[in-house]
Amino acid sequence: MPSDWSHAEAVVVRPFVSADDFLDAVKFRLHEDQPFDARDSFEASEVDLHRLAPEFQLPLGDGLPDKLKGNLDLVIRLQDLHLYRSEMVLEMPLSHAPKSFRVPVEVAKTFAWRAGVKAIVAVMQRKDTKRVAGQPYLRGHWVARRSFYVGRNPKSRAFPVEPWTPKQFEQQGLPGEAVYHLALVTPDLNQRFKNPADAFRLGIREDVYEALAASEATPGTKAFYAMLQTDVYTDLLVLGLTDLDHSEPLEKGGVLEALVKRLERSTKMDRAKMTAHAANGPEGRAILRANVQAMLQAKNVLVKLRKTGVTA
Repeated sequence: MPSDWSHAEAVVVRPFVSADDFLDAVKFRLHEDQPFDARDSFEASEVDLHRLAPEFQLPLGDGLPDKLKGNLDLVIRLQDLHLYRSEMVLEMPLSHAPKSFRVPVEVAKTFAWRAGVKAIVAVMQRKDTKRVAGQPYLRGHWVARRSFYVGRNPKSRAFPVEPWTPKQFEQQGLPGEAVYHLALVTPDLNQRFKNPADAFRLGIREDVYEALAASEATPGTKAFYAMLQTDVYTDLLVLGLTDLDHSEPLEKGGVLEALVKRLERSTKMDRAKMTAHAANGPEGRAILRANVQAMLQAKNVLVKLRKTGVTA
């Protein structure tokens, strides 16, 4: 059964425009005592093997024709990217899909979560049917799919990173000896982007970039990225919220909406308070930065510097 879906998974069949949004609201969490998260990538440092309880929240959207729903399954597959193995952990008719699904503990423990695990939630064709143009017809054809990645250096990083030469910094009016710079492609972050690089780019001086790439698994590099991510998120919140009218709604699925919602879930700070802090100069930015540190659980990475004998 699993081999059928694995074989056909690469066939991109999306016959309905609305199918792309069918799994948008699906969320994931690693531990039972944490809120469900809309992110599609999780750092290895967030994994606590003693509390590990991977779980999916499965609110499903609309838009699938009724005549197809009877032959569609909801499936969840885990892929261990380190051990090159995969396992179907859920497969059931879409009409009987649960509101949430937790991976059995005995199954979860067989995967190397810190090394790299990809969790795929998909709606797929259950069995072969007569071929009809614009519709799935083979078992394994999928009409909606959502992926979550857990591990080192997630493929879907929270922001696009580029190595920059000193000249590139100077072209931005910055000193060539600068270490990194957040460059906005557009000041309007309240929108959806197919590629994060269409919204902003993070340039890191090329020799620093190479040094970090050569030591990405070390506690020092992980600590640097934790604080770098904190700075980037804080800047995006400040820039995005100060450019937005108080009454203007957040674009669903947009860069700004994702950050605001995540911070709300993690720290209980609402959008009004975030906006007030963003407009309150250095003091407000410092408060936002502290909350972003808590949201990213940066302390979990930083305390490991002491445990491994690494000094800043």
